[in-house]
Amino acid sequence: MKKFMLALFSIALLCTSLFAGDFKNPETDAEIKHYLVANGFGYFTFTDDGKWSFSEKVIGDTVVAEGKYSVSGGLVFFETCDTEEKPLYNGEYWDKMQVPGKYKLDLEKIGLHFKGALINVQNGRISWSDEWAPPYVKFDYEGTECIRYPWRNEGVDSEYILILDNLKLRKAPSLSSELVSVGGVEEEGAGFYYGERSIALAGQTCTIRAKTVKKDTIDGITAPWYLIVAYGVDEMGLDTAEAFVFGGYVKEIKASELEKTDRENKEKLKQSILRIGGTLYH
Repeated sequence: MKKFMLALFSIALLCTSLFAGDFKNPETDAEIKHYLVANGFGYFTFTDDGKWSFSEKVIGDTVVAEGKYSVSGGLVFFETCDTEEKPLYNGEYWDKMQVPGKYKLDLEKIGLHFKGALINVQNGRISWSDEWAPPYVKFDYEGTECIRYPWRNEGVDSEYILILDNLKLRKAPSLSSELVSVGGVEEEGAGFYYGERSIALAGQTCTIRAKTVKKDTIDGITAPWYLIVAYGVDEMGLDTAEAFVFGGYVKEIKASELEKTDRENKEKLKQSILRIGGTLYH
């Protein structure tokens, strides 16, 4: 009797691990479908009778789409889209998913923003879940292995770098990478610079998005690259872009140090604005 109860308990544990919302990747078609029906995915909901629906608010409008789906061979097949609107990929606004289309469900895949992906098996495009990726985990950022820093993670403060010298903003962590541009910068009425720039200004503090695992040696200094939020202010308001800067001329700081660091480096930032041809006003 004891062996029989132990067997039942083992089966119950197995079922729990297969069908609970926090298990790893489901593998069989039945497991995949059960997961989708029980949990949904991002802005998708799925029903047991083979219908999917999608609802996302984008720039004041709500995109609503629906159709039929099936699960076969470990893939989710969006068979039809029975509405004028189609579901959207994450990223650019109004970037419509391919439907009909086949997608692989990968709950363990991590991106800069989210964890969990529906991956188009034909073109590799991703529809991410709405679960924020955990901090300090390794992930692939456009072919570069990085460590994701905490931002938008509940209960975990973002981290920052202080730019110690004017640094070029680059699209990829390489001296040969193309530059990234942002608009002017304004610091509490102390200085203003109009026009595009492709450098991070000495004296600025910038939010860290990620850090490369691989280190480079430049000017005799060995350091990783940081993916940061480069920011400025142009005629239309706040202008931001994600860009890499070499870590040999930066200093990591915590959220608790941010206000003090900004205050102590205000004069240095003013001089950085002047160095790139900007103007100061009082």
